[in-house]
Amino acid sequence: MKNLLESACFMNTVDVHDRSADGIGALNCDKMKMDYIKPEISGNEMRLRFLTGELVFTTTSFILEFIEKMLQSTRADRIVLDLSSVVQIDSSAAGMFIALKNKMKKSNKTLVIKGLSDGVRRILHYLDVEDFLELDAA
Repeated sequence: MKNLLESACFMNTVDVHDRSADGIGALNCDKMKMDYIKPEISGNEMRLRFLTGELVFTTTSFILEFIEKMLQSTRADRIVLDLSSVVQIDSSAAGMFIALKNKMKKSNKTLVIKGLSDGVRRILHYLDVEDFLELDAA
């Protein structure tokens, strides 16, 4: 089970602990290093460049947790998600974008999503979240 959790996270460094009686492991994400995102900070802007072609259910919760920790550790008031390398998403990725947008709004910060492929834009259009995410305002 530990190898499954490690591979599902796609992380370089993961502290995996099996804390349950049923043998299902749990992740301690305090020590994680993310292979999915490369953060770059310049002034008041933090750019998060996605390094993978897919954002799907098996990884979005870990990615969201990583991004939230990055947001806590920066004073940037503008966050740019660069999806240039992403060619496929599912509804969980759209949910992750919505959660980030809501969190940013509450903090009076700006979330910008750039580099959308036609396929990713099509999915977000189909899910009717383009306007909420302000994709064309980027």
